[in-house]
This record gives sequence, C-alpha cells and structure tokens, in this order.
Amino acid sequence: MLKNGQMPHAASVLLAALTAGLILNVSLPAHGDPSGSPLPNRIFFNCTFTTADLQSILNIPTVSALAGHQVRPSYIIIYNRQNPNDGQQIGTTSTYTGPVLCINEDTDNVFPTSEGTQIPNATNQPGAIAVDVLGAEEVSNLQYKSVLATGPGNTEKRVCHTAAGNTDCFLIQPAP
Repeated sequence: MLKNGQMPHAASVLLAALTAGLILNVSLPAHGDPSGSPLPNRIFFNCTFTTADLQSILNIPTVSALAGHQVRPSYIIIYNRQNPNDGQQIGTTSTYTGPVLCINEDTDNVFPTSEGTQIPNATNQPGAIAVDVLGAEEVSNLQYKSVLATGPGNTEKRVCHTAAGNTDCFLIQPAP
C-alpha cells in the first residue's frame, strides 16, 4: 500500500500485519484535521501521523531486516473489521464512515480525485509530458459474517493484496 513503488514480499507481509493490528483496534497517535467532517459511507481522509509517532508504537519483531530498521510509511488505510463499510461510527448516529486514510505529514499530502480523472500530463497532446506507470496493486477486502442459525459468527475479514505479481491473503478474526 505504500505509494512510492513496489514492496518486496517481506515488506508486504509486514505492512499487512500492521494493517491487521489496526483492524483489531490498536491505537495510532493519528489525528483528524479539524477542517474536515466525516461523511457516511465515504473514506475519511483528514488524518495524519508522523514517522516518529508510528515508530514509537510499532511492535515488529523482524524490524532489523528492514532498511534503516524501521517502517517508512507514506500513508495507512485503517479498517475497522466489525463496523459497516469497515469505517468509524459518526458521533452517536447509526452511520459509519468508510475506512480512514491517514498520511505521513512529514512526507506526503492527500488530494481528493476520482478513478476517471486523467493523470496530469499523460496525454498525447503536443507539449505534454509523458508518464511511466510504475505499478498497479490490487487490494481485496471481503467483510462477512455467518448468518446460519446453527453457528452465527463474528464479523471476519479476508484481506488480499497483490504487489509485483505476488498475492498475499490474510484471514482477520476477533482475538480470543
């Protein structure tokens, strides 16, 4: 999910583990921008963190295998496994945001766009600057709960992420 290129397999597993921790409600010292308001069924993106904040709370046993012995995130998407749309409850209402997008305020900015918005300068017009698409990653988040009377279950997630042609999937369940 890092936007600055493809991740090696170990880093994608590490990032998936971090995401799994976030899904299970591990608190991050991220904060929302007071100028934004969460909307029902929409990604909430007015959230930031710093590298130092994140490093101070991570518990990654194999961090020594990473460059600089630390994770260097550009952004994190926070999912709440048990809530509708994987989001956060809005106030005391029965509505929920979608996932929360937090960016590293030390390194990045976030701007709303759309799937159909053309990449700037990627046209065949005279004078346009060409771009190289460096990669495309696929993410699949399947949220489900058994509705069988004989064994109703807790909300679970199957999270799959493809990077550099490798797909890693994880089943996220409530902790015992």
